[in-house]
Amino acid sequence: MVDYFNAIPGDLVDPRLNSIFLEHVYGWVMGRWQSLWSPLYFYPFENALAFSDNHLGSVGIYILFRWFGFNRELAMIAWYVFGCAANFIAAYWVMRRFTFSALAASVGAFIFASALPVLGEPDHAQLVYRFAIPLTFLFFWRYLEGAKPLSLAIAALWLSWQFYCSIYLGLLLCFLLLATLLAYWILPNSSHFHLGFIGKYVSAWRQTNTLKRFIAILGLLVSAIAIAALLWKYRQVAQAYGYAWDKAEILSLLPRFTSYLIADRSTLSAFVGAWVKDIAWRNPHQLFIGLGVVILFIPGLYFIWLGNSALPKSLTHLGRVSSFALLILLLGTVSVFNHSLYEIALYFPGISGIRVVSRIILPMLLPIAFIVAITIEVLNHKITHASALVKMGITVFLAILVSAETLTSTIPKATVHDWQVRTESLRLLLPSLRPANAILFTNPNAAEWNHLAELDSMILAQDLGIPTLNGFSGQSPPGKVYREPDRCFSYVDRLSAYAQFAKPNAQALDRITSAQIIELRADQKRPTPTMPTPSLKLGEVIDFSSKTTDQNRPVVQICGWSYPEPWGIWSTRGIAKMVLPLPHPVTPIDPPKPMELNITAKSLGTKLKPEQMIQIWLNGFFQKNVMLGNNPAVINLTIPSADLGQKYVLLEFRLPDRVKPKDVGLGNDEREEGIGLISAVYQ
Repeated sequence: MVDYFNAIPGDLVDPRLNSIFLEHVYGWVMGRWQSLWSPLYFYPFENALAFSDNHLGSVGIYILFRWFGFNRELAMIAWYVFGCAANFIAAYWVMRRFTFSALAASVGAFIFASALPVLGEPDHAQLVYRFAIPLTFLFFWRYLEGAKPLSLAIAALWLSWQFYCSIYLGLLLCFLLLATLLAYWILPNSSHFHLGFIGKYVSAWRQTNTLKRFIAILGLLVSAIAIAALLWKYRQVAQAYGYAWDKAEILSLLPRFTSYLIADRSTLSAFVGAWVKDIAWRNPHQLFIGLGVVILFIPGLYFIWLGNSALPKSLTHLGRVSSFALLILLLGTVSVFNHSLYEIALYFPGISGIRVVSRIILPMLLPIAFIVAITIEVLNHKITHASALVKMGITVFLAILVSAETLTSTIPKATVHDWQVRTESLRLLLPSLRPANAILFTNPNAAEWNHLAELDSMILAQDLGIPTLNGFSGQSPPGKVYREPDRCFSYVDRLSAYAQFAKPNAQALDRITSAQIIELRADQKRPTPTMPTPSLKLGEVIDFSSKTTDQNRPVVQICGWSYPEPWGIWSTRGIAKMVLPLPHPVTPIDPPKPMELNITAKSLGTKLKPEQMIQIWLNGFFQKNVMLGNNPAVINLTIPSADLGQKYVLLEFRLPDRVKPKDVGLGNDEREEGIGLISAVYQ
C-alpha cells in the first residue's frame, strides 16, 4: 500500500488533508503555532481543527518520526504503517486472551486489520488507527463476565483513546458495545439470564476493596471527562458555525443489504456485487468481507449455534453474543426502501455527526473475526493428530484463503513525488520578497477540482509558517464561498464571508488585509492539467449565441456565465472564466510565432454607466485592461508561442467596477451588469 515508502495510500485530497492535521499538531507541540484548535488555514476563522478529525490519539507516532528527521511525507507513511501494524497486533493479543490458538488469532487479527472493507477506505487515513477497538471490547467483555469494576474502567480508558484517534470510530465503537451488551443480556445463559442479573454487578462492587474502587472510579471519571471535553468542543464549534449533516444525506449513506456484496477494488471477488446498480456513491458501500472470509464465517455460525464438542463453552458463548451483536448492528443500521431503524438514533444528541454510517463495518469486523477464528479452532482440533506436513498444508491454505483477495486488490496511491511536486510548483509562483505579515491565497486551476488548489495552498502556507485564506476539511465556515466553492471566487469574497460571520466592517477589513495578501494563480503552473476540449481549426469562428447548440460550441464555461442568448452570452458575476481549445493541427513555424485571439465583445452597462472596465487574464497571467461600451468591439489577445504546445487557453474576465441596476435607481434587477461575448476567432 505504501510501495516501500515511496507512496501514500489514496488520492491527492483526503490523505494530504490528514497530513496537514498531523503536521499542525506536531508544529503546535514543537511551539511553532500558538493555537492547537485554530490552525492557519480558513484564516481568519478560528477552531478550524474541529471541522474534522484531529488525530490527537495517534499523532504521537507522527511526532516521533518527525523528531527523528523524517519529512512530512515519510512521517505520514510511517504513521500509516504503524497504525496498520498496531491494529493487527492489538487484535492478535486480544484474541489470544480469549484463548484462541496462535493460528486462529492470526487469521482473526488479519481480518480485523486488513479485510476488504478496510481497503475500501484508502483515502481516509483518519480511519487507520483502530487498535483500541479490540482492546476496549476485551475489557468490556471481562466486565460483563466477571463484573470487576477495574475491567470496566480499563475499557472506558481504551474507549476514550479511540475517540481521540477518531471521533467517528469512537461513536461506532459505542454502537458495537451497546449491541454486545444487549446481546449478552438477551441470550439465554444459566449463569446470568435471570431477574437478579444486575445484582451480580452490585455484589461485585461491594466485594471490591476500597483501593480498587477508587482506581475504578478514577479511571471512569478520567475517561468520561476526556470524552466529554472532546465532544463538547466539537459541539461548541458546530453551534458557532451552524454546520450539521442533513438528515436526508445521512440516510442516503446508510448501508443497504446489497452494500455487503460490493468490493469493487477486489480483483477476485468484485463480481459478487458488480450487479448492484442502485447505489450512486459506491465508495462508502464497499462492505463485502471477502469470499475467503465468508467461507470460514458460515461454518463458524454452524459450530456456535448447533454445537461442537471441540469448542470450549467460553468461545461458544463469545461466538453467540458476537453473532447476535452483528445481527443487531446490521438490522439497526441497514436501509430498506429508504427506511431504517437508525432514524430513531438520530433523535439522540451527537449521533447526527456521523454521516457515513456504512463505516459501521469497521468495528463489525471484530465479531466477524471471532466467528471465523472459531472455525479455525474446530479445524485445529480435528487435525490435532495429523502429520506436520498436513498441518502445514492446511495453514498455507488458510493463509491464502483469507489474504488472497486483500493481496490482489487494487489500492489507489499517490507517490511522494506527486505530493511534493504540487507544493514545489506552487512555491515557484511566490514573489521573491514577502511581507512579514503575509497571507496566502491561491486561485484554483480551471482544469482541476478546486479542492486540490486549496490543499496545495494549505501545505505551502504551513511550510512557510503563514496563514492562508484557502481551506478544505470535513466541514467549512459559513458562506457560499466555502459551502459551494467554485473557480470564480476571489480572496475578497473570502474576506467578505468572514466579515459577515464576525460582524466587523467588511470594507475596513478589506483595507486592512488586502495589502498583505499574496495571491497565487494555479493556472500559471506548467504543464497544465489535462482537460477534454473539443477540436477547433485555425480561423474557425466561435459563436457564443444561442444560434449554435452547446454541443457544437468548442467552449468550456468554467463559471460566471449566463445561458446563450440570440446575440451571445453575458457574465453574471464579478469574475467569469472559460476555456477555449487551441486550434490543431497548426503548421509548425521555426522560430514559433505567437498566435492572435480576437474576441468580439460589448459592455452590458446601464444608462448611468454605459462603459465597463474589463480586466483580462490569459492562462493565469494578466494581459490588459479594456474599456468597453454598449457597441461591439474587438479585443485582441496574443497567445505566447510558449503556450501553443498546450491544448487550451484559459480566459478570465474581471469587472472591478460593476454595478447592479437596482443600485443606480434603474428598476429592481439584482444582476450585476458585465461583459457580453459575441464571438471569437484565432488568427
